[in-house]
Amino acid sequence: MSEIIKLKGTYDTPAIHFNPDEGVFSISGRSLPASAFDFYSPILNAVIKYLENPQASSKFEFKMDFVSSSSTKVFQELFHQLEQVHQKGSKVQVNWYYKFGDDDMKELGDDLRQDSNLPFEFITYE
Repeated sequence: MSEIIKLKGTYDTPAIHFNPDEGVFSISGRSLPASAFDFYSPILNAVIKYLENPQASSKFEFKMDFVSSSSTKVFQELFHQLEQVHQKGSKVQVNWYYKFGDDDMKELGDDLRQDSNLPFEFITYE
């Protein structure tokens, strides 16, 4: 049994829920921590460890209101790790949620999608 990560969101940091045993990772809210590297480092390490022996199917869900440029760099690294595992045959699905009319968040998701070869689904909500 792997360790589940649950972090409550704050004004500057997103809520994170990662359940390795179910292969589900979700992140939601605002991501503008003082140091994105410090905030995300233990989370990235947990995901990288998980990806060494992932479930048959993994789902990564993003429901962001705002993402700083330093957080975007962390997301790019995460997507790079996911892409490597996906290319080895593991099923990886990315669901990118964005508020109806929030073109910035849709565009960010599209930029991340274009930089990878991961299966992406864009989902709007109100």
